[in-house]
Amino acid sequence: MNLTLDANIWVGAFDPDDLRQPVCKNVLKIVFSHPDVTVFSPYLMEVEVLASIARRFNDAGKINDMKHLIRSHQRHHWFSLNNKLAMEATRCATTFLLRGSDAVYVAVALTNNASLLTYDQEIITRASSTVPVLKPDQWLKTRA
Repeated sequence: MNLTLDANIWVGAFDPDDLRQPVCKNVLKIVFSHPDVTVFSPYLMEVEVLASIARRFNDAGKINDMKHLIRSHQRHHWFSLNNKLAMEATRCATTFLLRGSDAVYVAVALTNNASLLTYDQEIITRASSTVPVLKPDQWLKTRA
């Protein structure tokens, strides 16, 4: 199974104040423990997650822990915003009326035949006609 995880999943798993933390942690547990799951991410994801953790906690240890977690998955494929991906992200942004960073996640999922897990309602509403978009709790139900 191919997945693209929005930054809000990673941040949610790490933030004890996030009400969705248990669900996000369960998603990551499955992602890391099942050999049938491959993750596709833009490098942008790491920037967004680490920036969010830094702003919330201002704790170098927490930042390093999250960076290690993000980079430790053996089946994690990373994508630079090269010309090809930028063109696809631009098409997604203008077609689905998405924010730029959201369009990058959609483009990565689309070009890798991956399902996109997110809590972002705009992505769910606007892009689900082209790429499988699920909330994490919905995805967990498919794994049960």
